[in-house]
Amino acid sequence: KQLEEEMAAKMAENEKMLAEMNKSWEEKLKEAQEQALKEAAESGGGANAEEEKKQTVPHILNVHEDDLLSRAVCYFFPKDDIINFGNRNNPGVEEILLGGVSIRPDHCRVHNTDDKLTLGVRDE
Repeated sequence: KQLEEEMAAKMAENEKMLAEMNKSWEEKLKEAQEQALKEAAESGGGANAEEEKKQTVPHILNVHEDDLLSRAVCYFFPKDDIINFGNRNNPGVEEILLGGVSIRPDHCRVHNTDDKLTLGVRDE
């Protein structure tokens, strides 16, 4: 009987901890959403401004096997700049880190010249 009481007390404690963890996550999510809305208002746009920017500015979107996670990250290539891609497990001077078995530490580079992208192999 004492064991049952200990188990019930431990279960109640675990449920309380889980509820606290979920509450904290929800609060963090709410704060992040509020911050994103604030930044969007300050920059004069938001989701619509980003969609309009996608029509004219070169960019890439993430692809994921889970459709809900695909197109969640959008990166706009800065004009007249070179962006290096590499492996996230061996970071160096790369601006964008990718994960995967066949991603090299110095994977590739993208050069944006007058909104025309050139993909190349790294010289290093």
